[in-house]
Amino acid sequence: MRNLRQTWSGFDTDSHTLIGGHYDTAGQISIGVDFANTYLVSGPSGTFSGCATVQGLDGTAGKESGFSDDPDGDGVVNGFEWISDGNPLIVDKSSQALVIMRGSNSTFCIEFAREEDAIGRNDLDVEWSTDLVSGWINSFPIYEFISGSYSKTNGVVVTIDNTPDPDRVSVLVPDSFEDGRSVFFRLKASQP
Repeated sequence: MRNLRQTWSGFDTDSHTLIGGHYDTAGQISIGVDFANTYLVSGPSGTFSGCATVQGLDGTAGKESGFSDDPDGDGVVNGFEWISDGNPLIVDKSSQALVIMRGSNSTFCIEFAREEDAIGRNDLDVEWSTDLVSGWINSFPIYEFISGSYSKTNGVVVTIDNTPDPDRVSVLVPDSFEDGRSVFFRLKASQP
């Protein structure tokens, strides 16, 4: 009987249990897990790791590949470059900027771009502080909708457009939210 062991998609199957020319249940499960892990690490640009590979982030100096790394030094970490459809090796932070502007009907608006491939693969939270001393203790999540509008507490409304990539996310915050205080906002991106 010939040996059915082989290398599949970048991982060796020699460590998996082979009985009578077939992998047993545990071997099949292990191969599935190894295949999934290989796909997630080197898969399509729809994953952070895949995007990092496509963008040329190989972990070497100047091409650091971690979610929180910033190899181009533009103040926008790789994870947010991916989420906002930026390039982690080119100083291009203007395209990833949080835009804060006056809205209509006594509101102000926070806008940012979001790559649709990032939906469901990261956590996005709008955080705010009234003094920058006590920290970013207030937040609300940006839900993973492709498009639509939904309300948050304190009269905040989040709207996600339905145009092709990248999406434009708008967070409308009523003036009453300030309650006469200064309010500072930031967008926090993290991997679940």
